[in-house]
Amino acid sequence: MASTLRFYKPLLTVLLAVWLVSCKHTDYSKNIQQLDSLHVKLSASAERYAQLDVVDLGAKVDSVNRHLDYVQKNYVGYQREDMAYVMGEYRKVKKMIPDIASSHERVKKEIEVSLLQLSSLSQALKDGATHDMAGNKMTEEYLDKAFNTESKKATDLIGQLDALLVRAPRADSIYRATYPKVRFWVDSIPALTKPGLPVPK
Repeated sequence: MASTLRFYKPLLTVLLAVWLVSCKHTDYSKNIQQLDSLHVKLSASAERYAQLDVVDLGAKVDSVNRHLDYVQKNYVGYQREDMAYVMGEYRKVKKMIPDIASSHERVKKEIEVSLLQLSSLSQALKDGATHDMAGNKMTEEYLDKAFNTESKKATDLIGQLDALLVRAPRADSIYRATYPKVRFWVDSIPALTKPGLPVPK
């Protein structure tokens, strides 16, 4: 009996030590689930964003800017109510997607970085990693901060993309509806005020 107790004593000590370590281990399952969910959502938004013809939309914004500037500098006389309304609608295009072309590469990079950070942090939590690639110790405080930072970045980016994906088709629709009338008025200005005045495209 005594020998049996001597045999179990070290075993019990080991089991107790394992249990204590397990108790101290933080459960990150919900964090992992949220990171993976954000990765899926951001991937979906990024895929839709990639389908936007940003070159065409950017050209339309440039066209709006040229026409508005031209009318402001060269149109003389009273602006009829219908003309004021159409010009106001036309102006909305540049307000809705002001830098869609110039910001394209930056947005693509932000998406790429955010997706990588989400997947890397999720995998680190799943693997129980102790240090990051720079050799920094991944303490509970470190992981909580990283989780909050990357979650917020991804959530904000998803919100920005989804808002843009709503505005872009709307801006394109407004442009198509108002461009013919604006084009007509722009082409008419030289004959009314300054014959021979160059007309923007």
